[in-house]
Amino acid sequence: AHLASLAGSMRRRGMTGEAIAAALAAENSARCQPPLADAEIRSIADSIAKYEPDAAGPALVHEAAHADALSRAWRGEYRWDQHRGTWRRWDGRVWDAVAEETVVADAQAELRRHYGALLAAPQAASEDKRLKNLHSEACRYSSVAAGLAFLKGMPGFHTAFSEWDAGAYTLNVADGLLDVRTQTLKPHDPDALCTR
Repeated sequence: AHLASLAGSMRRRGMTGEAIAAALAAENSARCQPPLADAEIRSIADSIAKYEPDAAGPALVHEAAHADALSRAWRGEYRWDQHRGTWRRWDGRVWDAVAEETVVADAQAELRRHYGALLAAPQAASEDKRLKNLHSEACRYSSVAAGLAFLKGMPGFHTAFSEWDAGAYTLNVADGLLDVRTQTLKPHDPDALCTR
């Protein structure tokens, strides 16, 4: 959330995507524990840089903060199916398509839980105010949906058509993933990206 907020502030001042990425990388290595991966830093910078400098106001900062929070909470649970234009949720066996309204409701609940937990901890008055604003924005459908729009392009969430069901010799059966060449059975795995 800190890096997304910082990126929005830099964009409002007219900084380019490259300059934002460089500044975020420095801030990430200096202050974030654990630091984000370079691809995540680049994704934040690229998302923010799509907006005109005067359009990167407080709402954009809220949306980017929502995406940042969801990217941490939902990794391995939700993915965006770019080809079909739908969200998918891991059910323990397959990545099942989920209605947009359901995803927004799930995101709203997760964001309110996340910001509520942060608000329960002591912090500076300015951070408390920022978190209260984010918690309030998590109640707005449009703000949460816009945060999800950011999330769709992030590594680990954006999934191309060619990535789904890519194991040509893998069958997803009730007990796990069966390799038909070796007749070995492995546990179900979200990284296999099976949809059937």
